[in-house]
Amino acid sequence: MCSSDLPRAVCDFPGCDRTDMKGRGLCNRCYARLRYQGNLPEAETDLERFFYYVRILPGFHCWQWIGSLTEDGYGKFWADNHTVPAHRWIFQQMVSPDIDGLDVDHSCFNRWCVNFSLCLQAVPPRDNWLTSLSPARVNQLKTHCDNGHEFTIANIYWYRSYGNWARGCRECRTSYRKGVVGNGRGTHAFDGSLAGQR
Repeated sequence: MCSSDLPRAVCDFPGCDRTDMKGRGLCNRCYARLRYQGNLPEAETDLERFFYYVRILPGFHCWQWIGSLTEDGYGKFWADNHTVPAHRWIFQQMVSPDIDGLDVDHSCFNRWCVNFSLCLQAVPPRDNWLTSLSPARVNQLKTHCDNGHEFTIANIYWYRSYGNWARGCRECRTSYRKGVVGNGRGTHAFDGSLAGQR
């Protein structure tokens, strides 16, 4: 007899027919509720189920998502037969259902936060990027290169890096091509005396 022919255990919670068993006769979802909330809920609406995965910390304005997270650290939630970003789903339920073409921005910069009243806002994608702390945004805000040369119109050049446009310092490139290498700890002339040595 193949193991797939055996009857699968079903969650003991009334009304739950899930078969992804965790412990105490409960499925993963019901077991997580029992573990984090201390009790099993009676109701089963998506909104009520959502708040079983929210931890509201006293004295802290962010609401922590304790459910599944994406690789990037954003909460994810199962609703309407597919996985959705938790912060976007709760914003659509509680604030505005029509946010097509807009990003839901975390003004608190905590990706796991789902506080729709204080921390989340619907903004155009460009505004979301302008307020982000992404490496591309941080680099855009730099006024000097790593060797201290100012980024001016005359001192920058553009090049392709991994399919994206990047800016470089003209002074550093000129120094490098002349044999003077800047390494952030000062500059030194490269005379070739170490060439071939390992």
